[in-house]
Order: sequence, then structure tokens, then C-alpha cells
Amino acid sequence: MLVPILGIAACSALFVGGVNAVQEQRKGGTVAVGQTFTYKSGVALTVSDVVPYKSSNQFIVTKDEAAYKGLVTVVNGGKTQINAALVSINVTAASQPAERIFEDAPLATQTIAPGQQLKIPFQFKVKKGTTGAVQIAVSADFNEPALFTATMN
Repeated sequence: MLVPILGIAACSALFVGGVNAVQEQRKGGTVAVGQTFTYKSGVALTVSDVVPYKSSNQFIVTKDEAAYKGLVTVVNGGKTQINAALVSINVTAASQPAERIFEDAPLATQTIAPGQQLKIPFQFKVKKGTTGAVQIAVSADFNEPALFTATMN
């Protein structure tokens, strides 16, 4: 009777240990815009070049809104390919969700081979006059998001 219980306990410990190892591999973190966040798998993310953006379409960015563009660089330092369609980018400005726009920044769908990188442009808009903290959450390859922080003046 004791042997099956010990077997179940050992299997449970192995399962929990495996889950914890996977969670540690995929764990996100927080860095400033312009810095690089690297997952334990070797996949590295950088958010850079966040600057004002002028839309050519008055209906995409209205006179009451301000738009910005930036660049996410994904470097595949891992051992398996990454599908860029699994890269998510979400922006929060002054504690409010910022709306993504895709005028000159289409969704990336490429495959990033080990040792390669991909630069993914992104754009977002906020209410004109918005100031305060900006957080750009980027995740790649089913990892937890890396949070890139800055201040909007």
C-alpha cells in the first residue's frame, strides 16, 4: 500500500519540478525602453525608437489623438525557430490601453531561425495631451511578457 503512494508522490514531484522549470524559462521581466530583455531560452527582445508618428490618414489618427511608432527587435538566440505571428505587442499609456494602429506596420508572420533576428515596427495612438508612464508589453514564443517602460511627456 505504501509503494503506490510513494510512486504517486514521486511522479507529482517530478511534474511540479518540470512545470517550475518551464515557468522559469519563460519568465518575463521589466526593463527600460532601449534596453534588451533576454529569456533563459536565449530569445532577446528590444523596444527602441519610440517617437511621434504622423499618419497620412486623418481618419486613423484624428486631431484629438497623438500617434507614436516604435520598433521591436526579436533576436532568436535559442535552438528552435520562432514564428513572428506569436510576437504580441500591447501598449499602456497613463494607465490606459493605447490603441494599436497598423497603417505602416503590418503584422509580422515570418519565421525567425536560430541565430537570426527580425525587426517589427509598431504604432499606437493615445488621446492628445496624454502624459505619464508608458508600458510596452512584448512577448514572443509563448513566453511571459517583457515590460518595457518609459515616460510620455
